[in-house]
Amino acid sequence: MFWTISGFILFIRYSEGISHYRVTFQSFAIRRLSRLYPLYITTFFLVLVLQSIYLLGHEAPFIYQKNDCLNLGTQLFMASNWFDWQPYSFNGPIWSVSAEILIYLTFYVVIRALGSSFKVACAGGFAFLLLNRLDHWHLFQLPFLSPSVIACGLYFFAGGIAEKVRHHRFSLPVALCLGLPTLLTFGLGLVTELSMLVLATSATIICAQLKFFRSAGAVRVLASLGKPRRSRL
Repeated sequence: MFWTISGFILFIRYSEGISHYRVTFQSFAIRRLSRLYPLYITTFFLVLVLQSIYLLGHEAPFIYQKNDCLNLGTQLFMASNWFDWQPYSFNGPIWSVSAEILIYLTFYVVIRALGSSFKVACAGGFAFLLLNRLDHWHLFQLPFLSPSVIACGLYFFAGGIAEKVRHHRFSLPVALCLGLPTLLTFGLGLVTELSMLVLATSATIICAQLKFFRSAGAVRVLASLGKPRRSRL
């Protein structure tokens, strides 16, 4: 859901601007990193301090063991899980954001080169789906890229597809018809990669279409926390 919602939002916020040359790569990079990096580096140093305290009374680090200088450097540059050979280290759960950084770059290059149409979103999703399936079946593996990055690209462009179809009059009925039965299969323990993809995409479309979410007071308060404040200068 994190990757799908991320793709949905970035297609709304940036796809048209990138394709029409109104958003430069420098501007795009600064906007995204300014939202992600402060919290990213704060949690990294917090884990670093807590691990140091933990090691005062234990022989090995807590959960993530590969906390050497090389992995420290990749963590600092948000590159901790780009490659297949990289282990989880330090702030392990941040691997999801690390994978997404490469997809941000892919997103910018694809939209700048091919445009921001529905067909482009579908082509991007299909390309990552193909890579995902080939990797899963061990028919073809990129010699360096982490499977997490491929999975991130698949869900990210699925979010882009959801954004492109959200205004269609049949998008909500179709999302409900696909999403609700898939959710029921989860209760039966029938969880597959395809069902997760269908549920994530359907849930994104449903939440975008249901207007009562937008008027909920609690949601408005939470949403306001993520809005940049305008300078008075």
